[in-house]
Amino acid sequence: MGEVEKLKLSYSGIGKLLKGPEMEAFMQQKGNEIARNAGEGYTCRVHRSEQRQIANVYASSAKARQDNKKNNTLLKSLR
Repeated sequence: MGEVEKLKLSYSGIGKLLKGPEMEAFMQQKGNEIARNAGEGYTCRVHRSEQRQIANVYASSAKARQDNKKNNTLLKSLR
């Protein structure tokens, strides 16, 4: 068997990664993909919380809200 190497995590480094511009771009890309899969009337917004980047995808029109309520569209668009 091979040697087992230990990995020491830098928690400040992980925090910088979660708050950084690379993570923001990744979250924007994934959020836009989900909104595009859901269809017209769905929007993505990315913002930074105290600890990380957060992407919110939501129904931004009345028609999309009705569609999501009836068909659970946002949940299905995650597939």
